[in-house]
Amino acid sequence: MAAEFTPVQAVDALVPAITLLGFGAASALVTKAARLSPIVGYLIVGILIGQHGLGLIHESSATHLLAELGVVFLLFDIGMHVSMRELKESRRDLLGLAPAHLMLTGLMSAGALWLIGIAWPVALAVGLSLGLSSTAVVARILTEREQNSCPIGRTATHVLIFQDMVAIFLMIYATSLGGAETGASGLAGIISTHLLAGADLPLIGSLALSLVQAGLAFYAAVLAGKYLINPLFRTLVAIRNEEALRPSPCCSCWQPPARQQ
Repeated sequence: MAAEFTPVQAVDALVPAITLLGFGAASALVTKAARLSPIVGYLIVGILIGQHGLGLIHESSATHLLAELGVVFLLFDIGMHVSMRELKESRRDLLGLAPAHLMLTGLMSAGALWLIGIAWPVALAVGLSLGLSSTAVVARILTEREQNSCPIGRTATHVLIFQDMVAIFLMIYATSLGGAETGASGLAGIISTHLLAGADLPLIGSLALSLVQAGLAFYAAVLAGKYLINPLFRTLVAIRNEEALRPSPCCSCWQPPARQQ
């Protein structure tokens, strides 16, 4: 039986969403009037209403869930506009430009952190993280400039996709640093516990295990798309589900479906 929310709990769960939506809409209107990108308004509002500003939004399970859902919907939207065939045709971007960009910026940042005394495994994780671009910001800018379909827009999208995959690797790598006694989890924690008696894994070992786990996660996502998502979409098309396939009525080219007599 599902747990029931009291009125107070329901309000506490809804307040962060309502606050974010309200201030987000207001910032979009203000930045539009000022002829600025809405991204600028979102960043400023995020600082103002955060814990170090007005304190209207605090870290909680609700805000974490909203943030995670935002990332999921963003990546889902990007995936809806990029096919596996297009990724195969863009090997130059995925295997050349994107890795070169990340290595240049990430390794420079990691090297700078190492020079100031930070341990190399941690410096590598933080440096590569600093080399990542914000998918939300770049995708929004491309949309505003109507460059999604032009060559530079497609190249930027391919670079973002590569960086999103690298971000999965970095999250796994960050949890594998050290050994079982220092909080390592996943395969690194298992190996440290059962094979190394709780000792820290070497850097090469952490990198290799993180790469394996990231590869498995990517392969699982590909299989889910092929055997779950694609059949679901084909079923919706076959049964002509109007609610799922109907485009937005605000589109000037949209016409309501003709009724059969």
